[in-house]
Amino acid sequence: MGEPIRSNSNRLIKVVRKISKDRSERNSLGRFLIEGYKFVLEAITEHGACETVLVSETYGGLEAALIYDAAQVAGCEVVSVTESIMSQISDSKTPQGVVAICKLPGEFTPFPDSISAIFALSGIQDPGNVGAIIRVVAALGHPGIVISSNCADPFSPKATRASAGHCLSVPIRITDHLAEEIAKFKGLDARVFAAGGGGALTLADCADLSRAMVIFGSEGSGVPRELLAMVDGVVTIPMAKGVESLNVAVAAGVIGYAHLAAMADPRNI
Repeated sequence: MGEPIRSNSNRLIKVVRKISKDRSERNSLGRFLIEGYKFVLEAITEHGACETVLVSETYGGLEAALIYDAAQVAGCEVVSVTESIMSQISDSKTPQGVVAICKLPGEFTPFPDSISAIFALSGIQDPGNVGAIIRVVAALGHPGIVISSNCADPFSPKATRASAGHCLSVPIRITDHLAEEIAKFKGLDARVFAAGGGGALTLADCADLSRAMVIFGSEGSGVPRELLAMVDGVVTIPMAKGVESLNVAVAAGVIGYAHLAAMADPRNI
């Protein structure tokens, strides 16, 4: 593995820092970063997505041995860096000692002949919320997620951490034209709902999401008017008096699990 990289002017470190900070660099290079033992190991062994693994010079023990072995089997380069360099390339307040450069996954086609439930995101600015919803989608077993390009980047460090690495297991489609994607979906005799306040639909009304899309809008203004004009209805989660709204990722979890509960037994809703 050789001597650890000590200079932040090193070419590889410059690339890593650009990928970490800049969405356009991630898209241009087709690369993003995954951080932490569990997520890096899964990226190597389950997804074949890693190209280079950077480890702190003090990173050791069983975790390090498993990372080294997996990287060797997968043909990934392992590079040692000083703790100072690791703190510069890590997005965590307390670096875990291992960061991997991964290939961006290819986009998926979300509308096959057999349609399942699918979530769509519009204008969600917090990468933590975008990542958390991807994690919800993974837990629900949905076939993928559609994300408008005006959302936070699902492959930013904060989003990948919030997704618990599921940005690699959940197929993601990023689009500049969410309205067109919705129109395609409706053209397949499927329903489209928006999540929001003051809607006429309850969780029970849209419990069967087997051929349905649910759109979640930005934290402040919700689903845009032009998209609301396309939906079959707005579903509202009942809440106690005095509570105006839920975090958007929490709302996605509630609506998704209401569907799962109804599919197991309609009396659950």
